[in-house]
Amino acid sequence: MLQDLLSWIEAGSPAAIVTLIIVSLALVSLFFLPFILSARKGRQRAAALRQAAQSWLTTTGTVVTSRVEVSGGSQTVTTPHIVYRYPVNG
Repeated sequence: MLQDLLSWIEAGSPAAIVTLIIVSLALVSLFFLPFILSARKGRQRAAALRQAAQSWLTTTGTVVTSRVEVSGGSQTVTTPHIVYRYPVNG
């Protein structure tokens, strides 16, 4: 059966080429599907967080110190460190 399939593809019949393209696209799609779904979920979470932030209370404050810590080997990780002062009940 496999030999027949290979002969069909080697013969270059249009049906074989179309079938090969469709199967190839299906396999590539299955490979990338988890990445696409993960990115979509991340965008939905970010949108939900932005929406929630709209209801946060606001205040004025002053940044006392700030710095960015950079770490990591093959993947760089940046971490902001911010100290600020703001009034409470005043």
